[in-house]
Amino acid sequence: HEAVKEILQLETDLRRAVEKDEFYINYQPIYSLPSGKIDGFEALARWNHVTFGDIQPSKFIPLAEEIGLIDTLGEHILRKACTQMQSLKDTMEDSTGLILSVNLSCKQFANPNLVHKISRVLEETRFPGNKLKLEITESVFFEHQEKAVEMLHQLRDLGIEINIDDFGTGYSNLNYLMKLPI
Repeated sequence: HEAVKEILQLETDLRRAVEKDEFYINYQPIYSLPSGKIDGFEALARWNHVTFGDIQPSKFIPLAEEIGLIDTLGEHILRKACTQMQSLKDTMEDSTGLILSVNLSCKQFANPNLVHKISRVLEETRFPGNKLKLEITESVFFEHQEKAVEMLHQLRDLGIEINIDDFGTGYSNLNYLMKLPI
């Protein structure tokens, strides 16, 4: 009973959290092994809930997907990360090569406006598409097949690099993956 009650509370609070900008981003540095320098950062969404404290993405992302809020949340996190990274690039020396890596939920590929939304965020934040890497799980190709491949090509046309996150945890055939724009 308590677990169900908590989930219902989180659903309500999650809707409010997006509206009130209660999410923050932790940045994990990405290092170049040969140079030892930072190549960029991976943006990791976090939610500091008023009552429950920090809630892990493994709990709130599936919930956002389930209640149909993942598109709004994903766009919000992308905009925030691009804005913050652009601000960092404006103030930091030797930052022109820094890459921003952001995870995309598999469910976001169900939205036919995904590419348009990403393009709009890049334009609004003045963040260059060739400095953005989108990380997706290999399950995207099984759930959305043709549509996902078309979207990946459109994203590549914006200069965005596509990486497969958690490779090997799904059922991808390496020959199939080699045909994709990743």
